[in-house]
Amino acid sequence: MRLLARERGAGLAFTDEIIDLKLSHTTRRVVDIGGGLSRVDYVFDKEGNDEAPPVLFSTCVADRPIVLQLGTSSAQTALAAALKVQDDVDAVDINLGCCKHFSVQGGMGSELLRKPSVVQEIVRTLVANLHKPVTCKMRLLDTITTTVEFVQMLIDAGAAAVTIHARRVEDKPNSDPRLGELAQVRKLIKTDFPIVGNGGVWSRDDISRVQATGVNSVMIARGVLRNASLLGKQDFSFNDNCKRFLELCVQWRAADTLKNAKYTLLQMCRYQPGKQGASTTQTVVKCKSLQDLCTLWGVTSPEGFEPLLKRGEQLDAVSIAPQLTTTHDHSEEYDAAQPPQKRQKTAQ
Repeated sequence: MRLLARERGAGLAFTDEIIDLKLSHTTRRVVDIGGGLSRVDYVFDKEGNDEAPPVLFSTCVADRPIVLQLGTSSAQTALAAALKVQDDVDAVDINLGCCKHFSVQGGMGSELLRKPSVVQEIVRTLVANLHKPVTCKMRLLDTITTTVEFVQMLIDAGAAAVTIHARRVEDKPNSDPRLGELAQVRKLIKTDFPIVGNGGVWSRDDISRVQATGVNSVMIARGVLRNASLLGKQDFSFNDNCKRFLELCVQWRAADTLKNAKYTLLQMCRYQPGKQGASTTQTVVKCKSLQDLCTLWGVTSPEGFEPLLKRGEQLDAVSIAPQLTTTHDHSEEYDAAQPPQKRQKTAQ
């Protein structure tokens, strides 16, 4: 999906939140995919696991610049993970915004907003020991003053940039972003320090509204799943985006291709307005192979699909469907808003 976003106009991409402890227990593997191209996979090595080990992070030459976003609660574990992958990324971002139970319970994500001294130690440790920039992503705090003070602490600790999700921890996922507060915070931070705005971006008009707060850039997550075209000036249809996404999966022999492709396509369906997304969802759920998915959108593989059916990817559609249709991806932390249609329905 990151590669599709780049083609549609994104200037920079972040990984989803990757937990530092898991990343520390991976092995780096370079995968030759033919045609002079290769892919780098970080494979989770779990002892006693007879199944093919999962790939926690996968990247390639076309996937640059790329920012690794870490879920962490400790400077030591964050450093161990970041040192392992820093040569394959362009920056390391600390997740201070995720409100999900697994993240908060582990002392990560938005829980760290309550522990500025821990955050300060994490940032300082990474800045002192990495040769790549360190950034942070956070939410608005209870007041403008406390938010500015927290951002200033990150600046003093050595952060190279800060992304601010324009919602507070207690805000409902479908609440409107607090762009007025974001604008006030931006005014109170030194102008030469990069602030990235985020939250509630589903259209180009939404991008303009976030830009109007004075931020240096805009981060978008689920809005790109709905329509990656909003990243640029050229419009592409839902089917155009799905087809190109699958073409990229085939071209780069994407790790865990079926599982990841199916999940991503279902998320793209989920955010479509009207009946198109729902009808396509039912068709995608029934697909049992990458070839089935590609057939839906007329995508072919020059070398056939057998090379892509490694790592146990022939999955049972019935068993995987409930997980894919109910699980939210990590981009919730970036943009917890529902699409405009859902906001209106909720308000009613």
